[in-house]
Amino acid sequence: MKNIFLLTCACLLVFSCSNDDNNDNEEPKTSEIVGTWAVASSESGSDANEAEASLKKIVEQLAGKGCPIITYTFDANGKLTVNNISEALSEEELQSGDVSCPASGAGSTATGTYTFENGMLTMDFADDPAKNVSAAVTISGNTMKATVNDFFDELPEGVGGDTQVILTKS
Repeated sequence: MKNIFLLTCACLLVFSCSNDDNNDNEEPKTSEIVGTWAVASSESGSDANEAEASLKKIVEQLAGKGCPIITYTFDANGKLTVNNISEALSEEELQSGDVSCPASGAGSTATGTYTFENGMLTMDFADDPAKNVSAAVTISGNTMKATVNDFFDELPEGVGGDTQVILTKS
């Protein structure tokens, strides 16, 4: 009886210990993107043209007022929701660069799926495949950066493709 008890304990000890190289404190790579990200700013470098400077001003004004121009919500199941209020801004506001927050619910919402692996974000929109995007992004804490040319399906007139879009996680 004593031998059976010792054998059972030995088996439990062997099977309860695993050779798991994963660090329990390390989150899976996809978890760093899960959440809501708001476009907060843009970086064009020292040679920014007027269109790029205007885009930066508009994006930062809206973010400062608590109504980011675009938000991306990535859930843990690969679902994506994009809210874009830029379509609710008047041509006059866009031309002047003096913008106000549109009414709640203004703009458009798109849903789709995403994958995020090895720094590559792919967003797929079944209802509008023309908006599908694959972009190399970097995430550091609550800040995500991507090249505008890669991140958006179309660029505002005059905005160079090397402009960086900066998103913050809320």
